[in-house]
Amino acid sequence: MKKLLNRREFGRKCAGLVAIAAVPVSASTVKLVLPKLDPASGLASTLGYTHDVDAIPAQVLLAEHPNYVPGSKCSNCVYFQGGHEWGKCNIFTNNRVNAKGWCNVWAEKPSIPLQLQPTGLSSEFLEFGP
Repeated sequence: MKKLLNRREFGRKCAGLVAIAAVPVSASTVKLVLPKLDPASGLASTLGYTHDVDAIPAQVLLAEHPNYVPGSKCSNCVYFQGGHEWGKCNIFTNNRVNAKGWCNVWAEKPSIPLQLQPTGLSSEFLEFGP
């Protein structure tokens, strides 16, 4: 016959489960590290991806890629999702790209108008009432 738990034993077991469930799992603990994009891979070579756009003279880039804009790189592209040296790209979803890289899909990040930039003042929050 199974032994039933009394109130104290039940409370101890529940407290232990709550303590285990309360331990936060941070994003850095469970971090998915995407591999770096190989410029010779299918989509990357089709889109003319390069790891370091500064290493290629602008004249060569303009000759090979007419839509190249001097100064454009992954770090100032709308599809780049951040990262200091390497980051996620919405085009190459299964790989990381170099912040100094470039491809034919590059599109400039829109700049935030000055009046929409946060100033850090508490008065910029919405206030309700008269």
